[in-house]
Amino acid sequence: MENISLKGENVKLNSGENYIIIDALYLDQIKNTIKDKLHEELLINEIKKLAFPFLDTPYAIINPVKGVFKVDFIKKVDYATIEEDYASCFSTDTGLILIFKEIIFRKIAEKYNYDKLTDSISENINTPYWKELISGLNFLDIALIMSPGIYSKYDFSGSGTYKVICQ
Repeated sequence: MENISLKGENVKLNSGENYIIIDALYLDQIKNTIKDKLHEELLINEIKKLAFPFLDTPYAIINPVKGVFKVDFIKKVDYATIEEDYASCFSTDTGLILIFKEIIFRKIAEKYNYDKLTDSISENINTPYWKELISGLNFLDIALIMSPGIYSKYDFSGSGTYKVICQ
């Protein structure tokens, strides 16, 4: 099992630790924007300002209370109504999101490649690349969630701005 949700399945996370939820393509944008600074001790908010100067919600930071993260926790919101509650909100263009521990950000960013992750003819994701990306990590360090789609029972239906409720 690779801690992947393709149709609304739950993923597992450690409770009490900070995780980043980010669109899979946005992580590539961060990597490309700060590639010369990946080894610097940039704070996550500094990275946000460098890579997304005009977007308040490129990623959310959550601290799960329970060890299970449900796709039901992701609720669509109107960007104009967010006000100052940006920390629990994220935007996505692809409907494919990564959830990983904040403390492994640099390790993931250095190895990550969006094109490789999505380069598969027969599957939704490139499973061999995913296994390569997560090798050496604990099972609960990282998860991948694909939007179940617009005809599913979930709010997380693809591109848009979302808020994580019930962490």
